[in-house]
Amino acid sequence: MNAIIAYIGTYTEKDSQGIYKAVIDPKTKVIQSVELATEIKHPTYLSVTKDANYLYTISMSGENGSLSSFQIDSDFNLKSINSVTIDGPPNSHIHLDSTEEHLLCANYRKGAVEIYPIQPDKSLGEPSTIRYHEGKGPHKKRQKQSHVHYITSSSDNKYIYTLDLGADMLVVYEFKNGTITLDPKRTLPFKSGSGPRHLSFHPQENYAYVLCELTSEINVLEYNSKKNKFTIIQTLSTLPKDFKKENLGSAIHVSPDGNYLYASNRGHNSIVCYKIQDNIGTLKLLSHTDTLGELPRDFNIHPSGEFLIASNLESNTLVSFEIDKASGHLTPVGQPIKVPSPSCVKFVN
Repeated sequence: MNAIIAYIGTYTEKDSQGIYKAVIDPKTKVIQSVELATEIKHPTYLSVTKDANYLYTISMSGENGSLSSFQIDSDFNLKSINSVTIDGPPNSHIHLDSTEEHLLCANYRKGAVEIYPIQPDKSLGEPSTIRYHEGKGPHKKRQKQSHVHYITSSSDNKYIYTLDLGADMLVVYEFKNGTITLDPKRTLPFKSGSGPRHLSFHPQENYAYVLCELTSEINVLEYNSKKNKFTIIQTLSTLPKDFKKENLGSAIHVSPDGNYLYASNRGHNSIVCYKIQDNIGTLKLLSHTDTLGELPRDFNIHPSGEFLIASNLESNTLVSFEIDKASGHLTPVGQPIKVPSPSCVKFVN
């Protein structure tokens, strides 16, 4: 079997030089090696095409944010295609739409949604849409204004879903030809001060799970696809009852088989696992697993559902965890591997 490849986005304020390439043994799930894939400033979040031929990343150009595109060659090296400069700070999250014809961007500091067309040669064009959010929340440091933290598209590409951490909202847009139209009736407010950060859909798309960073909570949303409407049906903590220290939620993913939900805690430094209840979508707590490092900003589940890799930002490590599909339990395999300031994990399918 061929080795499994994952690209690692990083913060480059300290020792990191850019995007790194991790090589994983497909049998043992152990991370065998990590090497620099390309030098680039501030590649904090990545998006890879389904055919594994192209990669897009957040980046910086001087003091301004930028976005960069790369071709992935047969040896998984990255060849630069182009970069476009953003007017202002870099984005916080990016996602290829379902047709892979647009790069969707959430700009936290600007409180904006930005959409960039992907040209026939896979380069990035100038933005077709920049839409600013309005609003704020009660958290004095983190919610003085709108902060769009997450963006994704529906599977049919008719809608775009965004999470606004600053205004405690899920905002839904109709999406067509690179432009968006807001439908206020579909906007879903969350508990004041909760700070929704990331979202993960169930594979059947009848439920969605929203991780709130500021309150370390998960909201379970029932999704009516005909009306494109969300309803909150459950809210629960990501933390053990006896944990009283500071914590911030970070990443959230449903397992590929739709049986389990995982979310990461920065502070408790753990990944929490829940069983997704059949037919009703609600969650039952199963376990908390130590990430063997500090501040797990991101993790990602391999498409096989057999393992995940967590990125511990503060301790500069990647850790691989094997997943028991019968129980959802996580078991670390191998040793933590050093990578400077890892912030994002993306597998090459």
